[in-house]
Amino acid sequence: MRRALVVLLLTTVLVTAFVAAPVAALGQDANEEFTADETAGDIERIQSSLYVIAALTGGLLVIYIWHTNPRRRMDVAVRRQLAREQDQLDLLDDAFVLPGDVNDLGDDGHEPGAIHRE
Repeated sequence: MRRALVVLLLTTVLVTAFVAAPVAALGQDANEEFTADETAGDIERIQSSLYVIAALTGGLLVIYIWHTNPRRRMDVAVRRQLAREQDQLDLLDDAFVLPGDVNDLGDDGHEPGAIHRE
């Protein structure tokens, strides 16, 4: 849930950043003359928008590199497997299990009830 919220928030910020600059540029009349102060202000606003977009892209790159790090992925996989195994052992503690049900293989090394020819 938290992950989805972060992705939604970042997507909203990126879309807003990409949409805000062109929409602001469309608000200017084509026949209107620009003064030096207005032009400098527009350039500063666009420049700051580009800095924000670059910072967000850089941050997403860092998150991507961290998330796809093979060593970290292996550690996460091992922790998840250990947690699953512990959950299975905890389930066995709460239930009555016959000794014959513990092993999946019978006395002869084959699955119980399987037909095998010798």
